[in-house]
Amino acid sequence: GASQKNMMLEWDKIWTLNKRVIDPVAPRHTALLKKGLVPTALVGGPAEPEVRSLPRHKKNPELGDKQTVFSSLLFVDQADAASFEVGEEITLMDWGNAIVDAVEKDAATGVVSGLTLRLHLAGDVKATKKKITWLGQSPAVHPVEAELVDFDYLITKKKLEEEDSVEDVLTPTTRFSEPAIVDANVAGLEKGAIVQLERRGYYIVDQTAAESELGRVTLILIPDGRAASLALKHQGGSQDSPAPSAAPKKAAAKGSPWDKGAAKPAATRKAPAAGPDAALGLPQPAEVSSMYVTAPVYGNIALDEPSAVTTMYPTAKFY
Repeated sequence: GASQKNMMLEWDKIWTLNKRVIDPVAPRHTALLKKGLVPTALVGGPAEPEVRSLPRHKKNPELGDKQTVFSSLLFVDQADAASFEVGEEITLMDWGNAIVDAVEKDAATGVVSGLTLRLHLAGDVKATKKKITWLGQSPAVHPVEAELVDFDYLITKKKLEEEDSVEDVLTPTTRFSEPAIVDANVAGLEKGAIVQLERRGYYIVDQTAAESELGRVTLILIPDGRAASLALKHQGGSQDSPAPSAAPKKAAAKGSPWDKGAAKPAATRKAPAAGPDAALGLPQPAEVSSMYVTAPVYGNIALDEPSAVTTMYPTAKFY
């Protein structure tokens, strides 16, 4: 609630509340990163591509349906394909299970260049550990080019001190983007629409394909309050304008939002202030690593007798 006292609140609280608002009304769509996109042959798939209607949100039928291509030729993310082992059973989300028959890899780089899966619809989707997103290939319904954008913090400290120089705490790179392909339904979304890309998170449409000179949709990530979505980004990952490889990466600043919960170096920790324990003659807490070992809070302390109050019950000591 409202308070007259100045307070410092973490952004994750706000983003978590925001997620609760948008999750019930955000239609679900599929996106795959273009880098290392893996063409996949599906044995037992449809002889000809089929376009089927699926709900945009399984728990909210009011959002309507989307058109999904089911075919024997699929696209799969490189990260998923690289984790597959021959003979493993995986789940194609919104379709069913499949068996990995073959994994083709580049001998030098280990990058997967092709997959062969065998459809196994009799398999139990609850028994598989890997449930992956995919996009079917069809001459009539094409995936849409997209740019997935994420932003970092502008500064590397939660709170600026008077002695801080702004130049020293600026984040070197704040915009990151990755080219992707998304299902064809995304082409019909309007600017400002909020969606959930399966297994990636929530996004807002910043630019439609019609508005883009390149004919691609620009989607900006909406943090959801989880540590992964609030983590420091400029120390790793793709970006629009990569810094020269010789440039050293800046270490996370003390008190930065992305190292929440991390133990501070011993030299930077403050000694515990003398509190009521000292005044009462109780032992001070001894510092052990990042935790304290403390004596019982209540010692043999003389307590005043409770006095009766007309509107309350008199009580005895409860320590």
